[in-house]
This record gives sequence, structure tokens and C-alpha cells, in this order.
Amino acid sequence: MKQGTIMRGIQRVVIRRRSFASNRLFELPVSKRFLSTTRITNERVLLLGSGRVAQPVVDRLAGNNGVQLTVASADMPSAEKLVSGTSANTVYLDANNTDSLKGLIAQNDLVISLLPPPMHCGIAQVCVEEKVNMLTTSYVSPELQALSNEAQQAGITILNETGLDPGIDHLAAMSIINHVKDQGGKIDSFVSYCGGLPAPDCADVPLQYKFSWSPRGVLSAGLNSATYLNNGQVVNIPSGRLFSNASPLNPEDYGFTITNNNKKLEGLGLGNIPPGRLFRNASPLNPEDFTIINNNKKLELEGYPNRNSLIYADVYGIPEAKTVLRGTIRYQGFSSVMDAFERLGLFNTDVQLLLQECDTITWNQLLSMLIHGNFDDTNTGVEEHNPKIKDEVHQLVNDNRVVDTMERLGMFGEAIVTKSHFTIIDSFCDLLQSQLSYKAGECDMVLLGHSFKSKFANGDKYAHTATLELLGTPHGKTAMEVTVGVPCSIAAELMLAGEVSSGQGVIRPIEKSIYEPMLTLLGEAGINVDIAHSKVQD
Repeated sequence: MKQGTIMRGIQRVVIRRRSFASNRLFELPVSKRFLSTTRITNERVLLLGSGRVAQPVVDRLAGNNGVQLTVASADMPSAEKLVSGTSANTVYLDANNTDSLKGLIAQNDLVISLLPPPMHCGIAQVCVEEKVNMLTTSYVSPELQALSNEAQQAGITILNETGLDPGIDHLAAMSIINHVKDQGGKIDSFVSYCGGLPAPDCADVPLQYKFSWSPRGVLSAGLNSATYLNNGQVVNIPSGRLFSNASPLNPEDYGFTITNNNKKLEGLGLGNIPPGRLFRNASPLNPEDFTIINNNKKLELEGYPNRNSLIYADVYGIPEAKTVLRGTIRYQGFSSVMDAFERLGLFNTDVQLLLQECDTITWNQLLSMLIHGNFDDTNTGVEEHNPKIKDEVHQLVNDNRVVDTMERLGMFGEAIVTKSHFTIIDSFCDLLQSQLSYKAGECDMVLLGHSFKSKFANGDKYAHTATLELLGTPHGKTAMEVTVGVPCSIAAELMLAGEVSSGQGVIRPIEKSIYEPMLTLLGEAGINVDIAHSKVQD
């Protein structure tokens, strides 16, 4: 096994791990050390999907002599490119063809699905019927969870959430939680932020964000609701209000001490958010959570809540926690721009008659009609070019960054609106993708930060942090594909070697028998989760 070769060129910052019991370096447990080269023999793996995150999976598994890897895809050119120079095979598959899917799954010992999450349930059902273990990087949906008993009865395990977020975040969280519990403590607070961003020197656009995949996922996330626990109070944020109501975080709450030339890096986080205000709920994070800097300039970040955080009190076994929050990281100002876009109507998911009927329409004309209230299901006529649209937008949003971003996107001029699915949001996604994609040689960045507070029976209190920082490689792999693909491939090795037993049904990587060896192997592959503990003085 050529472990670590797929990480060549990935830059990282390593922080020493310290235990609160003493000043000894904190060492992750390695008692369950996994030896892939000796424990995997003649195992057949079916990889469904040939997107970007599949490359690290192919590189690692195809490099294992005990694995016979087949990549199944409806996009054969991308599949052939994916396996070029490896021992892996390819096969054409329309995943919606149940008979073809069933025939392929029956020939393998493990199925890895990197297809869109809505397809996982159908694939899982076939895996149950054929008694074949399955692995995904996606969240466990209610529909997939409902298959758990059937999977157990079939004697298989469906291991999910093995990417970055969800994935590495679970491994780091459970390592700290169980470390605290083993020493008799209880978790009082858990706050976590994760996100993919342009590397600081590549964030050279007003939005300070670029897209390596379809923007639809990012925009759709803004339409989600979110729920979290803050100081014992449940905070509910209804759908469509994610980017509003920023509030500051106290950096000392995280216990971070890293500075840049004695200059603290300023960021954003979250506080109390009234119902109905989700995308306007970005708030300053403390950049001392992270060590990557922007050429001696302060790295300004913000965060907003992600989905339903309440379930993690149960998933992580910390029902006593008074604060439980999982959020998304962006550069500061992102949320205010996205909130303005939402208020302007650019996230509208309805099919528009005008987009179906008109020959062409520019973004200038569409914006003018949205602002003037003339864009509805009954209007099929296009307004004339509006030379004052920039001033009208500025007067409406009163935010220079919003106006600068829209100007950078060409929305005030003659840029033509595509008719993707005849919806405004999809047309807007096309525009974002065309104007805000990564250029050749530009890099992304992944940031993951956990902040815990714990209490002990003797009254002692501690702060704990877990930090992951990776920069992508110029003209090479992105940090996002590495931090999703590598843990997925490691989880696959654990399943193939019998380290993850069959017959467990639908599970996450939250047991010691899974997260300990995964953290160890991630470190060997160059993905280091940096853990620190410090006593809090009253």
C-alpha cells in the first residue's frame, strides 16, 4: 500500500497535541493499528461514481494489491481518466437501472457510493438484498436509517458519514469526548465549524468564495432550516433565513492562543438567533482556531449554523451538554452578500414562465423586473435595459460588497441569463459557476475546528480544541477532495480487513474501533487533526 502518496504537495500546519493531565504530548490511541497490506486479500470493491472526490479513493484502493477495484459510472470518459495508470477497471452503469445495478453489486464484497445522496437508499436496498456491505460519505437520511434493521438481518453494515463533514469531524469529536469521559468529566459545550474556502491568496473576488462544484448545493443550503442548542435554549431558524443576524463570539471561549506575529486573527461565529433568520445568522469566529494566514493579514471568517445540531447530543452521547452547535465557515461578508441575493429573489426555485417564453433576457433586465415587482407567472414581456440598475440595487441593499460582487458577475451589463431548468436559482448558479470558478493553479482550503468545554466532579473546567487545516495543491488535488476521499478509502480498508464488523446495520464512524484507527491512518496519510487541552481558570 502506497500510503501518503496521494497527499503529495498538500500543505498543512501541525500543532502539538497536549493532555490536560500533564505536559506530555497527547498521543492518539494506536492499540487497534490497522495493517492493510496483510489483512486484505482478493477483496472486490465496486465504486459508484467518478466525480472529483473519487480520485483519492481510486488512488489508495487501487494501490492495495489485495483489492480488485471497479469504477462504475455513466460518464465513461471521466471514469477512464480516473483509473488511468492504476489497476482499477471501469464499467458503464446507469444507476437508475436496477437490474444492472443488482448484477454489479452481487459480484462485489463492498459497494462505495459517491453518487448523489438521494440515490443511496435505492443502492442500499439492493445491497441488503444481495448481502453486500456498503459505504458512503453522506449524512444518514431518515430513509436510510429506516433500512438499518433489514441490513442487520441481512448481516451487512452500511457505514456512512466517512468524508470531511460529516466524517473527520466525527472522529475528532469522539476522540475528545471519550478522552474527557475516560477521566471522569462531562461535556458542557460543543461548538464546531467546518468549510471549504479559496486559499487566502486565491480569495481575490468580492464574494471571497469560489466554486469547484455546482453552486446549487451552496445556495440550496441557504434555504435550509437549522436548529441548535445555546446555553440550554433551543434555537430554531426557519427555512430561507440562514444568512442573517450576525453576532460576535468570545475568542477566549475557544481557548485558542495562536497569533500571527502577535496580531490576533479575527473571525466570526454565532450567538442567539431569533426564529426565521438563518442565513443572516453568520457571526465572528475566532481565527485562533486556525493557523493559516493571509500573508500577515488577518484571516477574517464567519460561521452560520448547519442543519439540526440537536441530534448530535444523542449521536455523540453528550445529553448533558448545554450548547451543541455545528456550523459552516466562510470568509467574513459572505453571508451578507448571499442574504442580499436571497432577498433580491435570486434563490427562487419556481419554474418561470418568462424564462420559458422569452427569446433572451439579460441579468440587467431580470434584476430590474425583480426589483420593480414585474417578475411573476403572468408576465412574459421583458423590460428594456435599465442604465440605473446599479444605483437601484445599491439603494436597496446598502452594501458595497453586494454591489461589487454583482458587478464582478456582470449582472449590471449585457450578460445573458441562461435558461437552466427555467428557474432563477439555476440560472444564477450557471452565472456563479462561469464567473467564480477556480482558475488553473489556484488552490482551495479546508478548515475544521471543534471547541469543547468540560467539567469534572472536583469542579475543574477544561477547554478542548481539535483543528484541521489543509491547502490544496496547485494544478493537483483540492483539499476538499482529499479530505473527503482519503477518509472514505481508509474506512473502506477497515471494512475489507474486518476491523468494522458486518451485521451492524446503518452506522456512523463514532465507535473507538473505527475512529481510532481512522485517525491514525489519516495522520500517516498527511491529514493531521491537531488536538489541544487547557485548564480554564475561574
